[in-house]
Amino acid sequence: MEIPGALSLPGACSDCVGPAECGARLQTPAPPPARHLFSDPAEVEALRRNLLAWYDRCKRDLPWRTLAATEPDADRRGYAVWVSEIMLQQTQVATVIDYYIRWMQKWPTLQALAQASLEEVNELWAGLGYYSRGKRLQEAARKVVSELAGRMPRTAEDLQKLLPGVGRYTAGAIASISYGQATGVVDGNVIRVLCRLRCVGADSSSPAVIDWLWDMANVLVDRSRPGDFNQALMELGATVCVPKSPLCGECPVKQHCQAWRRVEKDLAFASQKLFGKAAPVPDVEDCGLGDCPLCPPATEPWDSSLGVTNFPRKAAKKPPRAMRTATCVLERRGCHQAPEYFIVQRPSSGLLAGLWEFPSVPLAQDLQEEKEREELADHLQAWTGRPVAAKGLQFIGEVIHIFSHIHQTYVVYSLHLDGDVTLDPALSPSRWVTEDEFRASAVSTAMKKVWGADPHLSVSGSVSVQKVLYMWSINQGTQGKGEIPPFLGHGPTLLDSALSILLPCWVGSGLIWSHPLVPAHLGHARDGISMVLAPGLDWRRWGAEGGGLQHCTTAAGPCRAAQLSTVPGYCPPRSRALPGGQ
Repeated sequence: MEIPGALSLPGACSDCVGPAECGARLQTPAPPPARHLFSDPAEVEALRRNLLAWYDRCKRDLPWRTLAATEPDADRRGYAVWVSEIMLQQTQVATVIDYYIRWMQKWPTLQALAQASLEEVNELWAGLGYYSRGKRLQEAARKVVSELAGRMPRTAEDLQKLLPGVGRYTAGAIASISYGQATGVVDGNVIRVLCRLRCVGADSSSPAVIDWLWDMANVLVDRSRPGDFNQALMELGATVCVPKSPLCGECPVKQHCQAWRRVEKDLAFASQKLFGKAAPVPDVEDCGLGDCPLCPPATEPWDSSLGVTNFPRKAAKKPPRAMRTATCVLERRGCHQAPEYFIVQRPSSGLLAGLWEFPSVPLAQDLQEEKEREELADHLQAWTGRPVAAKGLQFIGEVIHIFSHIHQTYVVYSLHLDGDVTLDPALSPSRWVTEDEFRASAVSTAMKKVWGADPHLSVSGSVSVQKVLYMWSINQGTQGKGEIPPFLGHGPTLLDSALSILLPCWVGSGLIWSHPLVPAHLGHARDGISMVLAPGLDWRRWGAEGGGLQHCTTAAGPCRAAQLSTVPGYCPPRSRALPGGQ
């Protein structure tokens, strides 16, 4: 096996005068010592056996694992694993499960996915993030259908070579899990496990470490159960050998872990020191090679307080760049006077490619609010074909969304248009949608936050309606288990109806002392509307069912103020104070 860092000496140069001079010219790094390798066949076999036994007992029941184990058709099996691996990139398992189930129900085969439109793919992918993944997956599926007769490549090499968007890791996962090829995989979980097993403290993103990781993954993979072994290694990193507070006591391979041995030596030394019997403890961090390409640099010594989390180590990430964007929730009355909202489609390449959003315009970081309004108004005028007064834009607030490399601030405004609006066909695709159509469209999580920042819109969401119904159930003494009250309408109409009936009753009965939240104030919900509750209620239940809780004090004494409208990432307006001095 070729060892990373053991560079082969190039052929003699034309003016070579002997080994001594060549040695002076070319300083060849020594190979990593044995402590960084899995060179003992007996240890490798024991590690495989222990890890697979643990996996058989403790593995999570996941839908893609079920399909991989039960699907008799090889192409469908490979496709099912492929979809899961693409979805799991940079995304947590808990988030992926629902998306995966809906995807496989809608497109159970490569052929079904190949026939879908990109708009359909984006709609289902909306909220999962890294949206280009869905597009690339469909492009590759179309290639398999059109150029490979619907037959999935069977080896990691062919998968990586023939399928666009399939890299080394994804190819290895599909080949080992679906087709039994004895090839290793390296993802974030595997990196963490292997670096701790062999005390690899160099930057885990460096070429030398990456090469070492792939070599070790291929050495370790079980020849008879490669798919299960690779999943077991990843499962170990996801559930036991986690980044922070790892569960070393539950680890099935800790006896093979160099980092754990170092922790045990530290504990032994501390125990000896406690009883006055301290003796020098060999430094297992030092592999004895001064220029080892896998050891931590001398400037970053072992930190006993971190234990095994000393590994792996990565170079510091660059902070995400800050961006500001003005966004407008543009509304009109459509058919039957139902509200409709204007959305436009983003370009087919770049960030959030092909997704729909409210009309938006990038802003300079130091732009004053007046200039922000003017730029957005000019942008909206181009879309609507009618003059838009900057002063007519109603400021809602700021929404923060963090992309992997961008710290995005959306400065949110709203504007209601009267009459018909003619759209400019020369501009990007655009359309008017109802609330239900907006929620079903291919919109990003960031735009859903923008939608939620406008309280007039957010009260129509299920969370706010549930809060109203729970408020009603408190009045009925049913503690959240009463029947749905006879309120008319839905969304804002339901809230108006509920509050107009309930609040006077609550005040009259002494359930609440005052009610600054009344239908006339709904337009100012973004300013932090709250209601003051009387003592004696189950505050923990209200906290779970009714939204965030805040302390407040009234003339009647201390109590709790439960905010009705809470939007993650929402910043209240800069120019308004919260009512009641909150």
